[in-house]
Amino acid sequence: MSFVDRKIVVQFTDPNIATVRSPNNGGNAISFGGLKCAATIINPGGSSAYGTLHIKIYGLTLEFMNEYSSVGANMVAIQQRGITVSAGDGKAEPFQVFSGTIISSYIDFSSAPDVSFVVDAVSGYYAQAVTVESLQLEGSANAEDLIQSIATTNGFTFTNAKSPNNAHFIVQNQYISGSAIEQMS
Repeated sequence: MSFVDRKIVVQFTDPNIATVRSPNNGGNAISFGGLKCAATIINPGGSSAYGTLHIKIYGLTLEFMNEYSSVGANMVAIQQRGITVSAGDGKAEPFQVFSGTIISSYIDFSSAPDVSFVVDAVSGYYAQAVTVESLQLEGSANAEDLIQSIATTNGFTFTNAKSPNNAHFIVQNQYISGSAIEQMS
């Protein structure tokens, strides 16, 4: 295994906390770059598989780690706290490699004084849990138009490949309920 110097940027978001601010954006997100970290990203693919992240970040302030620490994995009370990881080879600008909902986060003092902040996240986790308005359709419609409408209404992007094999299907008399992810699947 060879090691490569990477440029990694980690961004935390929380729409409910306006006090955690990045000096450059003044919003509900804060970004960290140039910190030592070790990340494992799993993207299994498939229709019911979601990407996961396990990351250890070193060099964060105790105040920030306390603010973002969870009290164990609480799969019942889903929060809207998110994490986005971008990485590059040090020469080019980093590009996004993961974005998801934080399901567990804690401070790891086991290697003190080299304290790390450990975060586990799942992509699309919050979107899977939040029920959106049901969709009822009488008559026929293009499935790709329905999926695009659900996606854009809920803040997702939709791309239907412009190739001979792009998706096209006509649906009839549909009633769809559940989360946006469930409605699109």
